[in-house]
Amino acid sequence: MARITSLPEMGAPAGDESLPIVKGGKTYRAKVSDLTEAASIRAETAAAFAEEFSGQAYMTRSAGELDTLPGQFFRVASGTTPETYIRYRRTDTGSIEAAALATTMDLSNPEDGKGADLVAGAGKAVTDRSTMRELSSPGDWTRPLFLTEHNREGTFVSRTESELVARYGLDFASAAARDPVEGIFIFSDDGTHVWVRQYGGVIQLKWFGAVGDGDANDSPAIAAFAAILSGESEAVGELGSGVFAFDTTIELTKGARCIRGLPAGQRTGSARLATTLKWTGGVAPMFRTSTTAHNFENFGVETNGLATDFLEMNDGSQRVFMTDVFFGYEIFTRSVIRSNGNRIGYSKFHRINAVKPAPKFIDLDGQNTSNGATPIMFTECAFANVGTGGGNPWTVLHVKGELIEHVAFERCLFISRGGTVVVDTTDSPLPSAINVLTVTNCEIDNVEGANLRMFKLQNVDSIMVDGNVMTGDGYAEYLFECLNSNVTSFRGNWWKSISYIFDLADDCLISGVGLNAPDWSSTQGVHNNPKATKIELAQSGAIVIDGSRFTPSETGHVNVDLTTGAGYEFRVDTSRPENMEPGQRFDITVRNVSGGGVSAGAFHPGQFKAPAPVAPAPGFSRTYSFRFNGTHAVETGRSTADVPN
Repeated sequence: MARITSLPEMGAPAGDESLPIVKGGKTYRAKVSDLTEAASIRAETAAAFAEEFSGQAYMTRSAGELDTLPGQFFRVASGTTPETYIRYRRTDTGSIEAAALATTMDLSNPEDGKGADLVAGAGKAVTDRSTMRELSSPGDWTRPLFLTEHNREGTFVSRTESELVARYGLDFASAAARDPVEGIFIFSDDGTHVWVRQYGGVIQLKWFGAVGDGDANDSPAIAAFAAILSGESEAVGELGSGVFAFDTTIELTKGARCIRGLPAGQRTGSARLATTLKWTGGVAPMFRTSTTAHNFENFGVETNGLATDFLEMNDGSQRVFMTDVFFGYEIFTRSVIRSNGNRIGYSKFHRINAVKPAPKFIDLDGQNTSNGATPIMFTECAFANVGTGGGNPWTVLHVKGELIEHVAFERCLFISRGGTVVVDTTDSPLPSAINVLTVTNCEIDNVEGANLRMFKLQNVDSIMVDGNVMTGDGYAEYLFECLNSNVTSFRGNWWKSISYIFDLADDCLISGVGLNAPDWSSTQGVHNNPKATKIELAQSGAIVIDGSRFTPSETGHVNVDLTTGAGYEFRVDTSRPENMEPGQRFDITVRNVSGGGVSAGAFHPGQFKAPAPVAPAPGFSRTYSFRFNGTHAVETGRSTADVPN
């Protein structure tokens, strides 16, 4: 072997004694001291070249013949310089040598029979789908094709029907039916092969021929896009930039799919978002599904006012996730999301901007189904109406004949100009119920709403309203209408120009009222019904009063029926700070219903500051009034004589 005395990169000055050598992917010139050893240098160069281009070039002609099929081309390193090789075409009996081909020049030649056509396995650029369909050479079936057609660019590889079935579970007819616009599958004119687009993770709407100018009908493209999205394992469909008009309902036939546009923030004024879905059809929903888990992200929605719904959900479908979607004014005749006798649980809506897009945003008409709906969450959403006077209301969440475990609104904005009803569970004849409703850190603005109740609640076990800012225009009487419902937490709120926050029916209870800081000059209190703070307690040795049911702006009432002559003692639950707030007032009424004499009982000396109570006569009662000062319930008055029950 020659002695290599230096390895300057190719292009550096070298004497006549230098020879090229390939090492580590770079070409060098090796100065040799004995030119008689040039042959061995060239042999090493050829070997390095073949190693550098493994799979494309071969050390020997016989190796290339063994590794190729008849009709294919292969290369053998020339052994003279690493920049060239000898090209051969494999035949049934051997191989035929062709002229030398410079790798850096002729591979880019697009003419038929030149460039990539002369190299087995090399990719080939095709200008349009029509040209691709016409290809019939076995060499083209074994190479990747690069489609350069505008908006349909991509890499395709050829598959036979058996290969397509093995890889995708589709025969030629099924693939053509699923993708009639050639977004993924392009069939050869001779019917022997199909070129399949190579992609991973994201399916682009533009591949299917969508124009996105707001005028062209993109229905065929969107339908094929949705069909491929539903049929493939990839779960993300990207709409791209544009206004995509369509007039045919899109069926989402497989769950766990995602359809997203381009992030562009919230819409301002009349400016469109980067991506808009535009309905131009008749009376029908834009999307329909009987499957579960669909994700919609980053686009705006426009219609001609005839669409019934954005998404119609059937057959037990649930789980909708929606982020950064804008819905304009009166674009649906029924609802944004329509649930037909099924659930919509485990759904989350994040940064949704909706200005009265429909009579109802979510219409959960469960038809009294037994399985119920699980949590529905709203975060950082904005819901508004643009009318005046409360004459044209709409509802964010309408619940009929259904049970929901938890509905949560967090950091949301509600503006009721013309009437925005946030939750309505009062429809009859079917009963509705929510286990827990939480409204936390929201802005609730009931201006020009007159007497409109923004929350119309019936059969809600626990209503928790904490940390909100609530305003009216001086005419708003209530925000919450409550029937057979309980307010279990109300603290940290500020409000003004609203008579009362809660309109409580007699069958409602309010508890967990903590510190709030309203503008007391423009409000009358938390609620309007003293009966809601009435607590009926049974006689026992220790009668514990839970002050969390009392509000500082009202007087709570505790009734105890004495049914025996056994002794008893009143105590106050102060185990948690909210159980009894300083300034809270409450009355204790003791009624003798035993038919005989009863004990006078006692007030716990460590929790009360009051003289001993007096035992009422049979059929009579006594009442004691207290104010909690932070450590003790201080008596402020009592009945001076027995009062008839």
